[in-house]
Amino acid sequence: GGAGAAAIPATAAVTAPLAPEILGNLRLNEPARRLFGSLRPATTPVIHFTFGSGAMLDFLRNWLHYVRRAGLEPAVAGAADAQMLAACSKEGIAALGIVEGLDVWTYERSAAAKTVVQEGAAEWKYYRHHKSSFLELGLVKAAFLWELVSLGYDVLISDLDVVWLSAGWERWMTYRVPHSPPLREAELIAMADVLVSTDELDEEYDAFGRYERWPHGAGWGRRTDLNTGVVLFRATNGSKAFLQAWRLAMLAKREAENTNDQFIFVAMVRDAGIEPVTSSPERMRTWRASLAAHGLHRPEAFGRISPSTRGVFLSKEGFASAAPCLPSERCAPQRFSLATLPLRVFTGGHTYFMQRLHNAPGHDLPRLSPLTVHFTFQYSDTPDYPHGKRQR
Repeated sequence: GGAGAAAIPATAAVTAPLAPEILGNLRLNEPARRLFGSLRPATTPVIHFTFGSGAMLDFLRNWLHYVRRAGLEPAVAGAADAQMLAACSKEGIAALGIVEGLDVWTYERSAAAKTVVQEGAAEWKYYRHHKSSFLELGLVKAAFLWELVSLGYDVLISDLDVVWLSAGWERWMTYRVPHSPPLREAELIAMADVLVSTDELDEEYDAFGRYERWPHGAGWGRRTDLNTGVVLFRATNGSKAFLQAWRLAMLAKREAENTNDQFIFVAMVRDAGIEPVTSSPERMRTWRASLAAHGLHRPEAFGRISPSTRGVFLSKEGFASAAPCLPSERCAPQRFSLATLPLRVFTGGHTYFMQRLHNAPGHDLPRLSPLTVHFTFQYSDTPDYPHGKRQR
């Protein structure tokens, strides 16, 4: 956990359990095999996860530095291409790759499967502005998330240009850390399938305020785009349905210009017709039944709903693409719940560097203290390296 992991004694290294090199469709390097050998979904509140290609190795080092300084564990990287997996193995970083032969477009294994991102054979080494490669990168990301959630792990993914300032994520996201329960404002969202940061810049819109007609309004950052810089996927059928709907939406945009997995994430959520669970008795009953089925229902939280309780949204009934299984397996659609994370706590470039919310009144209170900075709003990248992010 803390500033750096202690060295494993030689005797322990011999006897420590090793996870298999292949878990589902994941390929584990040696540090990841040691890590997953000691993990169990039932006793692991979350896996801290990030993801990137070999061109982003500098950023992975930076991400790990701050994750370790904040004492966040376990932490693992998803290696989008062969270059990143090799670099992580060389530097002793726990990393996952996608197994050879898995075509992330079809999600089928084939000896003839060829994907330019996984093989590191893309025309550009930094994929962001390359049409097909960047969308394929999103499918690789979705594959990592699908595999980890299917193994039963809650996954907290943050972009490589996110800096973790301190621990405390659990007070907004989960009931699984008994010594640090959710804040009153987070008692509902800590049960939602998916939690996501936003591009909201105005605290009045993000929280209950004069612009919000609680509980039916579109507050809680919902007037702006969602931002996949920080996302929690809980190990639920709702999360699995969300991931498949996102994946199918990306497949539908294979030939589209100027798109990426985040744009498609936002569009899919819009298409899902999410509405506040508090807006009708039917939505509330449906959500609570799903929570009970997963052992996540906290009846006491529903007796304390107030205007400051961040809201949860539920997808519409019959959203066909949101099924918690691969399309080849065929299963019924599942409604998913989603909530947004507060801008004062999960900050972006504008809110942290320009508005300086870390110095705003109340910044020392747990409910207002920044946990992350997402280094958003920068340009000047090239096909080989994200210079704009580095300058930021």
